[in-house]
Amino acid sequence: MPIALLIVVFALHLPAFVDRVLNNDEAYIATVADVLGHGGRLYVDTVDRKPPGVFYLYHWLFEITGSRALWIPRMLGVVAHTATAVLVWAFARRRFDERAAMLTGLLAAFASVTVTPNDARSAVFEVFMMPFLVAAMLLADRRQPFTAGLAIGVATMMKQTAAVTLLPLTFVLWRRREQRWSGSSLLALGAVLPVAACALIFDADRFWFWVFGAANGAYLDLGPGGIGIVLDRFVSMTASMVGLNVGLLFLAAVAVRSWRTDLDLWLWLLSASIGVASGARFFGHYYWQLMPPLCLLAGRGLSFVSRRTGAAAVSIAGATAVATVVAAVAFGLGGASRDYEPLADYARAHTTPTDRIFVWGHEPSVFWAADRLPASRIITTGFLTGHSAVRPKNSDGIDKAVPGIWDDVMADLAEHPPVLFFNTQPDDRSAGADYPIKDYAPIQAFLTAHYEQVDFIDGTTVYRLVEP
Repeated sequence: MPIALLIVVFALHLPAFVDRVLNNDEAYIATVADVLGHGGRLYVDTVDRKPPGVFYLYHWLFEITGSRALWIPRMLGVVAHTATAVLVWAFARRRFDERAAMLTGLLAAFASVTVTPNDARSAVFEVFMMPFLVAAMLLADRRQPFTAGLAIGVATMMKQTAAVTLLPLTFVLWRRREQRWSGSSLLALGAVLPVAACALIFDADRFWFWVFGAANGAYLDLGPGGIGIVLDRFVSMTASMVGLNVGLLFLAAVAVRSWRTDLDLWLWLLSASIGVASGARFFGHYYWQLMPPLCLLAGRGLSFVSRRTGAAAVSIAGATAVATVVAAVAFGLGGASRDYEPLADYARAHTTPTDRIFVWGHEPSVFWAADRLPASRIITTGFLTGHSAVRPKNSDGIDKAVPGIWDDVMADLAEHPPVLFFNTQPDDRSAGADYPIKDYAPIQAFLTAHYEQVDFIDGTTVYRLVEP
């Protein structure tokens, strides 16, 4: 069965093996990995609100292979998706008969692509979180609380939302009288160890600040009028997920008839829903966290329908997965904007490999495609402006910046000024700018003092450092 699942997952993800950006998160991760490859320190020389796990996976892959091609981490993503499906199958074998377990594993393989097209083909944080998350639940079910804790701790170091799975994990242990206190204690100890190790490696204060602390404050702020925007996003993205997973959701809904038997799975689904909702942005790849418990509930649902109905539901899930992939390729659906390519070409043509560049805006792909390091610790300027996706316009401002980041970034720019400065924003909001540079005095003053305009590329103003 594992080999069959690998073949299914590989076939579904085969169109992802191209060397271009399909999701901006990939470009962001790859750029952080580049900085690490040049001796940079995470949470010091390059920063993000995510744990270190996936950044270092990319970094090690690039170092081992000697290539920065994005299809390489996507290949590892195929391994991670396959591991998730295999672990779901192994879990299902403990609950269901062999046929139901096999179909449950297939549903998990199909679910690796039934999110939005640009997310389905990318190797982002959730992809590498999922195997450890499912392993934690399987180990807890097998009465191994300490290793279950280690697994969920590692999953949390891939993405923080894995930690919500402690809810069903604790329930699994607590319902066994002989394991209530000892099991819960071992679970907690195992979960804390990977997090504590990362805190020691990356400096506890900086690690906590960026991964769990004050750096996340403005990110979670909805802003005035934000509730309506978030609800609209929730409805549209959830409707998309439902439409792409009709067969799976039908079988999972049938399983409600035995909710007491599988209460741990329902609690797992509840915790996963909390993980999807955290941050209130509802990107397609967030919904991957729902898939393992939904697949296992669907496996239970197979026992309440006829063999023909069950086979039809699984066939619909498989057909939807194939159709999603075919449509994405045939009609060019998904994938990050390719606006970064002219900017990256320009940077390569007008800088040397040791020169640094700066992008005012949200285009991490420029750094990766140009093979140039960022001139500061930030890769997108949302940390400076507070501007973020799925939030109202004009909700940015210096007061929304990550605490202390302006001082850090201006010190970075003074230490190694970028040779090229790309301003992706128009001059003012009336021209469509979300965060015009003139509204941010420190960076405007720096630009005015040290740069001259040299070009204009597809709406982006290019400045070059004036030699003293």
